[in-house]
Amino acid sequence: MIILSIFLKEFIDLMRDRRALVSGFAYVAFGPLVILMTVSVLATEARNDNWSSIRFCGPSSPLLEEELKAARLEFAPDAAICVLIPEDFETRLAEGRTARVQIRGDLLAQSTTIDRVEGTILRFASTLSTQRLLARGMAPAIANPVSVETQNNNSYSRAADLIARMLILFLVLSPFIVSVAAAADMTAGERERRSIEPLLVHPVSALSIVIGKWMAAAALGVVGTTACVLGGLYLMEQSELAQLGIRLDTSLGAGLLVSLYLVPITLLAAAIQVTVGFWSRNFKDAQSYLMLLSFVPAVVGFMLNGERLVAAAGWPLAWEMNALAGPLLGAPPTSVPFALIAAVELALVAALLALSARRLRSEAILSHG
Repeated sequence: MIILSIFLKEFIDLMRDRRALVSGFAYVAFGPLVILMTVSVLATEARNDNWSSIRFCGPSSPLLEEELKAARLEFAPDAAICVLIPEDFETRLAEGRTARVQIRGDLLAQSTTIDRVEGTILRFASTLSTQRLLARGMAPAIANPVSVETQNNNSYSRAADLIARMLILFLVLSPFIVSVAAAADMTAGERERRSIEPLLVHPVSALSIVIGKWMAAAALGVVGTTACVLGGLYLMEQSELAQLGIRLDTSLGAGLLVSLYLVPITLLAAAIQVTVGFWSRNFKDAQSYLMLLSFVPAVVGFMLNGERLVAAAGWPLAWEMNALAGPLLGAPPTSVPFALIAAVELALVAALLALSARRLRSEAILSHG
């Protein structure tokens, strides 16, 4: 009952703290929009009708120009991408000699068009090579002793996997960002304002105080994370994924399942934040530490990918990054069941809350420097 009273008091104070709410739910509001904009950029770059125009830097070749136009590439005199060929390009081809071709352009901003030009020229060269071998009475297979074919046995495309991984990373970041300001304020902030001292003089155990504050931060984290999940999936449903042939499950059922998978890590994130807040010297330090901590999922996401991410599926964060691919992509379930990883994360929560209670029982909690 005492824990519930502390929770209600902290949660009501939190609802009145506009700064903490705005700070936490700014990610909820703008995070999905950032993902939507990213998907729009990827979709724009992937469209076949969005290739940039090209031109010849120097001499032109009607033969090569015809091949490039057949690949639906357009020529313009002021194009930023240009193709440089030697003066005797067609003569070299007719004589069976090698003709060097250069493609000049911004590889960062115009990579899609440059890849298209390069692929078209390479296919043109392969066709000429085959014709030369046939003209000499040789089988084209002589020049290609090994043929490699890669078959995809996944039920989703590489583009879908890329976008889903970005979305998963965004969702896993949510618990670590939504409740940062609230956790710092109800721990280190109250120490600086000395508003925690009246609570300490009451006959209330330190563990009850810690659990009540943790419950308030965790409640905000669960609500904010669920809003991020449902909002992000709704925007994905309104995006251009379907037109690109990418299939992500954006249904309400998938959203609720993803939210459920994120509940244990949300509780763990709140416990970490409360612990850091109590062990920080002041509010400024707590904010700095917690903001750095909020980037841990991003670091883990960049460090672990592919087989390494699958191998680490038994650890917190890595499990969520693997498991969320199930409801979103229809990927196979992880080898570690949800109940086991939830038990591990709740055990970590208990250990962190005990550590925070130990700090709260110390006289050093009243110091402010």
